[in-house]
Amino acid sequence: MFRGLRHGQLSFYYNGKKLTEERYGFRSSEDGFEVDFNITETEILLGGGARALGMDRRGHRLQLYNRAHYGYETRSELMNYTIPMVLSSNLYAIHFDNPTTGWLDLDSQFNNTLSFEAISGRKSYQVIAGDRWEKIIENYTRLTGFQPLPPRWALGNFSSRFGYRSQEEVLKTAETFREEDVPLDAIILDLFWFGKEVTGTMGNIAFDRDSFPEPELMIDQLEEMGVKTVLITEPFVLTTSNRWDEAVEHEVLATDSLGNPATYDFFFGNTGLIDVFKPEARDWFWNIYQELIEMGVHGWWGDLGEPEVHPEWVQHETGSANEVHNIYGHEWAKLVHEGYRENYPNVRPFNLMRAGYSGSQRFGLIPWSGDVNRTWGGLQSQPEISLQMGLQGLAYMHSDLGGFAGNLVDDEKYVRWMQYGVFQPI
Repeated sequence: MFRGLRHGQLSFYYNGKKLTEERYGFRSSEDGFEVDFNITETEILLGGGARALGMDRRGHRLQLYNRAHYGYETRSELMNYTIPMVLSSNLYAIHFDNPTTGWLDLDSQFNNTLSFEAISGRKSYQVIAGDRWEKIIENYTRLTGFQPLPPRWALGNFSSRFGYRSQEEVLKTAETFREEDVPLDAIILDLFWFGKEVTGTMGNIAFDRDSFPEPELMIDQLEEMGVKTVLITEPFVLTTSNRWDEAVEHEVLATDSLGNPATYDFFFGNTGLIDVFKPEARDWFWNIYQELIEMGVHGWWGDLGEPEVHPEWVQHETGSANEVHNIYGHEWAKLVHEGYRENYPNVRPFNLMRAGYSGSQRFGLIPWSGDVNRTWGGLQSQPEISLQMGLQGLAYMHSDLGGFAGNLVDDEKYVRWMQYGVFQPI
């Protein structure tokens, strides 16, 4: 329950026990608005998404802007999932129901204040209470959505690297697993499935027939070995890709202020960005997925969905880049989820995504912890990230086993990371 205080402030109680109270209520700030709460001197605060800060995140001012952190190790203040939610050791949580970019301040000034700041959008939050942690998480997921069951094969062993460059290499890899009597349930194809080079081809979203001359046959042969095929996709369409003219013609890209396709440079080339908030763009993107599903593809890896580069001047169907940035991956996951629900209602989709938002679990999104360094420090941060994300409703959190960034120079570390992976769900 809540009680009103003077000047419209609110305090919240559960079973007669006071949980928290607004300090000043909602008020305007230089860059938007903020709302803050009084907290006790001894409260431990968790939440804010995926970060490597230590389990008690009190004392930190956390930016709410999904962004990849390449090669992080024991500390990362900003990563791919920034969730505007705080959990307190006094057995309550506050979810700030606004996805625009902003800040979550967990008493960084050491004055017993918890605050949320946003550039625009809803002035809304929910307080979640319970007698124990499990009940708080249950109540939070009743609010934001429950995770559907993934396909059973998703709980098995995956083979993934950067990356398999040919149909021959993919099949040889699967055969070697079988020859060595190592279980293999799925194989993930990185970006070489649609182009020979790292740069210049993103947005093709179709098999490169030189390197993969018979993808349907390859997928069938893998299926005969009991191995599912998972493909990487990204939301960027490069101006040099085979689909650029098609994307422009169908008006599926985010725009500049004049309504022209927004283009800018990033690591992979000069690019546009699919506007997943636009119905026509969602249909266009889903039709590509559906063509590949009909070919036999079983699952999806959605990469770079923060989006990795997202200039603030870019405009989307429902708002500016800064207004929708944090829910881009969320909407992308929703697109895939709804496509399966409508066209393949008896199939449990597998959707591995690098970025999301509060409630993304209800779309079956499977998160991972990004491009962690291949070091003991990189391994050290993984239990914290997984535990924190589980508390925030994203229960299938995992990591690249062995790490991703940097050189592999320590066999023992790799073994330990694999052992840790046994106890992760994916």
